[in-house]
Amino acid sequence: MKKLLSIALFGLAIAMTTLSGCVKTSDSTGGSGPDVSIFLLTKASSVIAGLQSNITVSSASLGSGTFTIHYNLSGLNSGTNLSAVLNMSGGIGTFQTQAFTATGATTVTVTSITNSANQTTSIMSNNSIAVSTGAMSFTKSGATVTSDEVHTGLAGSLLSIEGIKWDPLTTINLYIDSYYSAPVVVNFTQSSFNGSAHYTAPGVAQIANYGNITITSVSPYITGTFSFTNPDSSKIMSGTFTAPMP
Repeated sequence: MKKLLSIALFGLAIAMTTLSGCVKTSDSTGGSGPDVSIFLLTKASSVIAGLQSNITVSSASLGSGTFTIHYNLSGLNSGTNLSAVLNMSGGIGTFQTQAFTATGATTVTVTSITNSANQTTSIMSNNSIAVSTGAMSFTKSGATVTSDEVHTGLAGSLLSIEGIKWDPLTTINLYIDSYYSAPVVVNFTQSSFNGSAHYTAPGVAQIANYGNITITSVSPYITGTFSFTNPDSSKIMSGTFTAPMP
C-alpha cells in the first residue's frame, strides 16, 4: 500500500512540474493559443503628438474575432508591455497604439497576442513596422521647402495631405476629390487629378492654388507629385509627397 501511494505521489509531482513549464496560457477548455503562422503588420497612420496611430494587421491564420495585442514602442516614442484591442475580420484587422507624446519616427513591435480564452502566443517575425510622419518637398518662387511632418485626413469624399514646416511655420495642404473609401483602404479611381492647394507662410495670407496631383503609389504610403499655379499665374509651386494612409 505504501509503495502504491509513493508511486502515485511521484506521478503527481511529475505532472505538476510539466504543467508549470507551459509557455502558453490556457483556460479549462484546453486548446492552443492564437495561430500566428501567417502574420504581418502592413500599414500605420502617422506619428502625431497627442494622437494614436492605427496599425493594420494582415493574418490569414488568425481568423476573425477580438484579440488583445501586446506591443512595444521604440524611437522618438518608447514604451514596453503595452496592449490594445485587435479586431480581425476576413484576414485584416486594426489596433490603435497609445497616444504618442512626440511627433517623429517611431517603431511599433508586436510581441504576442491573446485570444478571448486568455491563451497567448508569442510573435517573433513580421511583427515590426516603422511609423513615419511622411515627407513633402516643394519649390515655390524659386525656394525649396522640405516638411518636418505630413498628415492625411478624410472629410466626406475629400482626401487632404498636409505638409508642415515648423521653423519658420509653413504649410501646404493638397486636396484630392476622386477616390472611394473602404475599411482601412483608400482606393483611387485614377492616377491623376485636378486638385487644389492652400499655402501659408509667415507674413503671407493663405493662397489658393489650382493644378494637378498625380498619385504614383498607394501602398504602404500614398506617394506622388503635384504642380500648382496661382490664379494670376504669377507663381508656380511643384513638388513631391509621401503621406501615410489616413
